[in-house]
Amino acid sequence: MTKKKIGSLIRPDDLRRQAEEIVRRKAPHLSENLDTLSPEKQRQLLHELQVHQIELTMQNESLRQIQEELELSKSRYFNLYDLAPVGYFTQNKEGLILEANLTAGSLLGVERSALVKKLLTSFIFREDQDIYYHHRRKLFETGAAQVCDLRLLKKDGSLFWARLESTIVQNSINGNILYYTVIIDIAERKQMEHKLEEMASHDFLTGLPNRALLLDRFTMAAALAHRNKSRLALMSLDLDKFKSINDTFSHDAGDQVLKVVSTRLTGIIRASDTLARVGGDEFILLLLETSHAEDTVTIAQKILDSFTDPLSINGHNIHLSTSIGIAIYPEDAEDLETLIKKSDAAMYYAKGHGRNQFKFFGDSDVQVG
Repeated sequence: MTKKKIGSLIRPDDLRRQAEEIVRRKAPHLSENLDTLSPEKQRQLLHELQVHQIELTMQNESLRQIQEELELSKSRYFNLYDLAPVGYFTQNKEGLILEANLTAGSLLGVERSALVKKLLTSFIFREDQDIYYHHRRKLFETGAAQVCDLRLLKKDGSLFWARLESTIVQNSINGNILYYTVIIDIAERKQMEHKLEEMASHDFLTGLPNRALLLDRFTMAAALAHRNKSRLALMSLDLDKFKSINDTFSHDAGDQVLKVVSTRLTGIIRASDTLARVGGDEFILLLLETSHAEDTVTIAQKILDSFTDPLSINGHNIHLSTSIGIAIYPEDAEDLETLIKKSDAAMYYAKGHGRNQFKFFGDSDVQVG
């Protein structure tokens, strides 16, 4: 039923008033005794009464249908509002929740009624409170809709990422300023973003940092070492005769070897160090706080010793070793690219002179062409 049609219908109380007015207006012209009316006038009056009765019946039916349609529309509206896939909040200017839909309560793990007269800030993770503060400030300063991403706290203490979209409105009844906030669960999107970041900064096979992340960490570590006048050590590791594993057992076995080696090496190094995979069987290890050469030697020897036990791959015991080359910051170089070139040179020297050993770039017997 359209708004125009609904508006054109006469309300029952208005209908009564208008009918009485018509009777008063026509009263002087009507005879008090119906017997004095001619048969034709009586038939005409009876006809009009019957028509009016039918009109009233039809209008009452029409009103009943309109009421049913309004109730149905109201029900549909509340279903769309309450069961929407996003949370809806109505808040006053101070941020107090005045109304919320069922989804909002479900997202936060509470009954909808428990949200009313609560501040939304009570459900925002403490480290993200400033994000919401700036969100509201810009909303009221500019009057434009605002969007932000932050973490919300459920009743059970768990966190989830949500997008907040807020819009200012004015209460049509009392003129008070309100704002509507839509809450969208973006946990899956954040997980996907995290995976993409991982793919951009980590090796897909071993999960180790890649060259790009290694560069970032070296840049920070070098700045700190320069300020503290300390040293860093950079190791280039290359697995000895790795190609024969691929040729003998398959490339899948080779991948398994790389994973096992990565796990072993990660268990040896400190949490502050960075082990990166930069090629097929090539690894770079960045060691922090290595002011004494003995510290670097100790780590290098532990790495060599970790290859003593064979690797169990697909039911086969595979014996493997590695060759290591070491360059020192800042003595050998101050940039990562040059340090890697020099640690690689030392590693190839170790590989070419017996394998299963480590060599410093600065060793007197290391000859670099």
